Amino acid sequence: MGAKPPVLATLTVSSVLAPQIALIGLRVPLWLILTAAPLAGGETTLYNTLISSTMMANLPSESFGRATAAVSIGCTLLPPVAWGSRGPSPQSSARPG
Repeated sequence: MGAKPPVLATLTVSSVLAPQIALIGLRVPLWLILTAAPLAGGETTLYNTLISSTMMANLPSESFGRATAAVSIGCTLLPPVAWGSRGPSPQSSARPG
């Protein structure tokens, strides 16, 4: 049993974000990261369109609000909590020179 087309499309679109994430993880010049930013912005726009239209097409109207709230909380609340639990990065406390 394969993935449904909206799920497959969403996962494929999400992979476009990988270059910017990889560049952020590497020690590369800022201009190189910024060149990947428009691609990542386009990916985010397309991903949000796909996920929203899939939710509207497949969820009953009485549960749509709760599902949208749960997705929004997961997308906006959990990443900063995860980042905060890791503490400051070694580079942020390093003194130059």
